[in-house]
Amino acid sequence: MTKYPTTKGGSRGTLIRVPLKSSEASAGRDALAKAIYSRLFDWLVQRINQSIPFEKSTHFVGVLDVAGFEYYAVNSFEQFCINFCNEKLQNFFNERILKEEQELYEKEGLNVRKIEFVDNVDCIELFEMRGNGLFELLDEESRLPTPSYKNFTKRAHEQNRKHFRLDTPRKSKIKSHREMRDDEGLLIRHYAGSVCYETKYFVEKNDDQLHNSLAILIEQSM
Repeated sequence: MTKYPTTKGGSRGTLIRVPLKSSEASAGRDALAKAIYSRLFDWLVQRINQSIPFEKSTHFVGVLDVAGFEYYAVNSFEQFCINFCNEKLQNFFNERILKEEQELYEKEGLNVRKIEFVDNVDCIELFEMRGNGLFELLDEESRLPTPSYKNFTKRAHEQNRKHFRLDTPRKSKIKSHREMRDDEGLLIRHYAGSVCYETKYFVEKNDDQLHNSLAILIEQSM
């Protein structure tokens, strides 16, 4: 694989062929695979929706199959994203099944025992809030000329130091996690339990930008 940046000193449209490093080629390959899969998935969902006569339908059954909560000896960006998804699903369940249903029972005067539950909205906000959210901080770091996972981790702790859901690895109950430095991991208190994430490859795994040369390659192959 190669990249083709425009030269500053050459005439307009001049291209220089520059070999990619092995790591850059691997990252480009992975980004291309993710882009193809994402577009294929979106196309498939659209075709399925178009084939359903929804205008005549009055009832439907929704089916959702997602990976469950994950917690391993080493937890990386994959577990970080999967567990965030599970936080969102748990919140949906809390709102629709527990909160709204109980409000409806109370409104209708039904004598039903109230079910107490732990609200996880604050955990979701830790991930996706504007400004200090973990996803936004990671995206900001990934856009830098020389991104660093340690800098991302340090900023995450500094800007959310008072957040109940976030702590340093040293607070983990697992010995191997406690051996991590503060700038090497995040301890997040999820609804299902605390998980310590090793952030070493967060920046690389978050980089799915498709290089222009790859986009041209796919376009010319069609």
